[in-house]
Amino acid sequence: MGGEGLAERADRAAAHGYLLGQFLTPHTNRRTDAYGGSLDHRARLLVEVLRGLRARLGDDYPILVKMNGTDDLPLRRGATTEELLRVAVRLQDEGIDAVEISRGHYESWPGMIQGRYRGFFRTSLDSGAGQHSSALRKAVGRAVAPVVERAAERLRPPLEGFNLPQAELFTRALDVPVICVGGFHTRAGMEAAVDGGKADAVSAARAMIADPYLYRNVLEEAADRPVCGYCNGCIARFGGLPVDCCSDEIRHDRDAMIARHRARTAD
Repeated sequence: MGGEGLAERADRAAAHGYLLGQFLTPHTNRRTDAYGGSLDHRARLLVEVLRGLRARLGDDYPILVKMNGTDDLPLRRGATTEELLRVAVRLQDEGIDAVEISRGHYESWPGMIQGRYRGFFRTSLDSGAGQHSSALRKAVGRAVAPVVERAAERLRPPLEGFNLPQAELFTRALDVPVICVGGFHTRAGMEAAVDGGKADAVSAARAMIADPYLYRNVLEEAADRPVCGYCNGCIARFGGLPVDCCSDEIRHDRDAMIARHRARTAD
């Protein structure tokens, strides 16, 4: 495996219940050896991976770690924001170049993907990872979907910069740049996060699925750009279909925008 692949995996794995994140979270790390128990022990594997990456990639190669600002695991033993801050300080001391703050564990749905949820379960069961579920589980899922989806929308509605409360704490505690992800799609929202000192930079995922020219378009304040509706259909399709916008209207506007751009650059 090349060094780039290692770095990419390290960027993903310390958040959202990926392997290194599982070690940080008491709910999923129930080990009793040197890699479980105290926070120092739970962070040990992440620190060792970071040291291995640095030894392999050299001092000049930038290493960014994506980690949770909160595990968002009600009624379960998630890593607290205070603990995650301590881990970030340790990683800074070990030589990371930046940290990206996200949230949530694979068991904390809907906390990780704040937005709209109508049709989420049906899409997942029909096209996403849920399509591999048993017939009984699919039937139960479809039966409870309307109630669960309405509750999810009330608990985690669409909100630009929903990880900023945690990101701001990391920004105050760290000297390395702190990047915040979480619903960013407007120039006003991005500038408020950075100019307000809550984060050093912002990142986006769903908004860029809808608009691959997102950052250029928000800077130029393009009026006809496609805007993500945060329906979470792209997330619901995960594990079954290629990543793409699930809205016919937004996808049509996106494809038309790309065609216009290609026509201009070809002239």
